Amino acid sequence: MKAGSILDGKYELVRRIGDGRMGALWEGRNIRTEREVAVKLLLASGRDEDKQRLLREARAGGRIRHPNVLDVYDVAETETGSPFIVMELLRGETLAQRIERQPLPLGEALRVLRDVARGIGAAHKVGVVHRDLQPKNIFLHDEADARVPTVKLVEFSISRIDTEATLAVKGATTIGSPGYIAPEQAYGKHVDARTDIWAFGVLAFELLTGTPLFDGASIGEIIHQVTTGAISELPPIAPEIDADLSLIVSRCVVRDIDQRLGTMLDVLTIIERVQDRLSQPDMIAIATRRPASPADEDGPTTVLNGTTAGRAVAKATRVSITEIKVEPGAVPAPRALMPSDSDEHPIPTRHYHRPQMDSAPTRVAGAPQPSQAMAIQQAVARILG
Repeated sequence: MKAGSILDGKYELVRRIGDGRMGALWEGRNIRTEREVAVKLLLASGRDEDKQRLLREARAGGRIRHPNVLDVYDVAETETGSPFIVMELLRGETLAQRIERQPLPLGEALRVLRDVARGIGAAHKVGVVHRDLQPKNIFLHDEADARVPTVKLVEFSISRIDTEATLAVKGATTIGSPGYIAPEQAYGKHVDARTDIWAFGVLAFELLTGTPLFDGASIGEIIHQVTTGAISELPPIAPEIDADLSLIVSRCVVRDIDQRLGTMLDVLTIIERVQDRLSQPDMIAIATRRPASPADEDGPTTVLNGTTAGRAVAKATRVSITEIKVEPGAVPAPRALMPSDSDEHPIPTRHYHRPQMDSAPTRVAGAPQPSQAMAIQQAVARILG
C-alpha cells in the first residue's frame, strides 16, 4: 500500500504513521464524507491469528459506544482479501509516553483513572473484557476545543467478548502484559470483568505513586511478583483522602478474584468521592502535588533497582505481551515472547499527531448510530465467511 491508495472505494490512505510486526497504521480520509480516519492494515502475509485479533478488535469497537473508548467506524477487506479497520483518528500521546516524561499530579491522575473506569465500565456492560489494560493502551487525545486531553481506551485485539470463544490457547497458556496481568490470566484460568479490575488497581498504584506496583529485571521476575510476591500498600498521600485512595488499590489488587470489587461502578464511586474532597479550597495544594520520579533523585544512578531495571528491559525489548505457561502453585516463567498489539500497530506519537495550528481536524458531532454495531458485526461475519 502507498499514499493515495483507495480502499473499499472510499478510504484514501494519506500517510503512514505507524509500523509493527503485524502491519501498519495509516492516517486516512473518507473521500465521500471528508472525515479524517485511522486505518489499521495487516501485512499481506499476516497470520490467521493476526486476522482474528484484528476482527476481534472490530467486534469490540462495534459493541462499545462511549466517549472514553476509541470509536470503530468500519471493517472491510482490501482487494487481496486482507481485513482492515477504520477508526477514529487520535492526536496526542499514550499515557505511557506521558508518565515516562513526568508523573501526573494527583488531580490529573484521578481524572484519568475516572475516565478509564468509565470506559472499562461501558465495555463490561456490553460483555467485553479488555484483558490488556495498561498505560500503553490508554491514549490522551487532543480534542480541538477541549481544555484537557480526552482519555481513550484502545487495543481491544485480545479482549474477551461474551458471545465468542476467547483467543485460542493451548493448555494453560494465556496472553497478557506481565506487569498488569491478573493471577487468573497467568494461570490460564477463566477471566471476567474482575480481571480488568485487577489491572485497574495496578494502574492506579502506578499513577498515584509514580512507580509500577509489579516490576523487575525480567519478565519471569515480574510474573513471580504478580502471582506470589508481596503486594505493596499505597503510601500515605493526605489524611483526608488516604482511606479512599487505599481502597482503590487494596480492593482491586486482590489475588482471590471473589474478594475484589465486583464492578467498575464500585471503583468509580470511590474515585468520585476523592475528587469531590479534592475540589475543596483547602485541598488545592494536594490536588496539584506530583509523585516523586526517579529523575528527581539527586546524584547519578549507579545500581539498577527493580523499577529501573524493569523499565530498561521493557524499553530495550519493546515487549509487553507474553505467553505464559504455569502449573498451579508453581513459580511462573515466560514461555515465549510476543510483541504487544500496541507495538504491532503502534499508536503514533505526538510528533506524528500534532495538528497544524491553522488546520485543526474536523470534529464529527453526535454519537455513532445504533446500527453501527450491527453493521460491523455483519461485515466481520462476511470476512470470516
